[in-house]
Amino acid sequence: MLKEKFQNMGIATKLNMAIVAAVLLLMLGMSVAVNSAVRSALSEQGDAFVSTLKEQQKGQEELLRQDLVLKGNSFAEMLARVGQDLILNYEYAFLEKIVQSVVNDPDIPFAVFYDKDGNAVTTTSVRPEGFPTQNIVSKEIQAGEQKVGSLVIGLNFAAVEKNIEKTLAQGNAVIAAAQQKQKDVLLRIAMSIAGFALGVVVLIGGIVYYAIRLMIKPLTQAVANMQRVAQGDLDVEIASVSGDEIGQMCEAMHGMVENLRATAAMAGQIALG
Repeated sequence: MLKEKFQNMGIATKLNMAIVAAVLLLMLGMSVAVNSAVRSALSEQGDAFVSTLKEQQKGQEELLRQDLVLKGNSFAEMLARVGQDLILNYEYAFLEKIVQSVVNDPDIPFAVFYDKDGNAVTTTSVRPEGFPTQNIVSKEIQAGEQKVGSLVIGLNFAAVEKNIEKTLAQGNAVIAAAQQKQKDVLLRIAMSIAGFALGVVVLIGGIVYYAIRLMIKPLTQAVANMQRVAQGDLDVEIASVSGDEIGQMCEAMHGMVENLRATAAMAGQIALG
């Protein structure tokens, strides 16, 4: 059915359909190739950006933890120097006041001074049961080369973990926004490519249609004239307006009509006697 319809179509329509189909396939292939290349490039850039952000997040997490550890070490160093003479002079009440002041810091949940035998000399603050060992800073207190006591400070990473969670949330929001922006850019690029391809197809289709119409117009006129000749009208003028195959065919038709006219005239003379 479709084959018969195609066969019954005019030459101009067939040529136009064939050329437009070829151009459409070409533009479709180019669009897919360009879109794929752009998508791949943007995806690589996006992945690199996300990877960089995640590495920065890890670095920030480590810095936050290191800052608290550094703070704990600094406190321990300072308290060891202050507590040296106080332990030697048995001024434990003053040590208790120091401990009370230290544990007011939310990052330091407890601090305990010990004598040289390991007995606690401060009781205001005690180490909670099950407190993680890795969150404890220990410092020996020495007077010259002699150990006079020690100090234990606990570190509370709750605030650090909260800051880390906040940093992670901010980083994840940035990553999500970047990924969404990447999707939007890819969509705009795909739509731009599709629009450009459609515009090219329409433009080329129009040019091809106009060009084929100009080329086929003499042939269409020649066919109409030959139909008139077939009906016995020998007064038809078939003119050739180009030197291509259609023009040559029109020239041949013109010669054929001239021959038919001459034959008809001769037949008329013979009939008249």
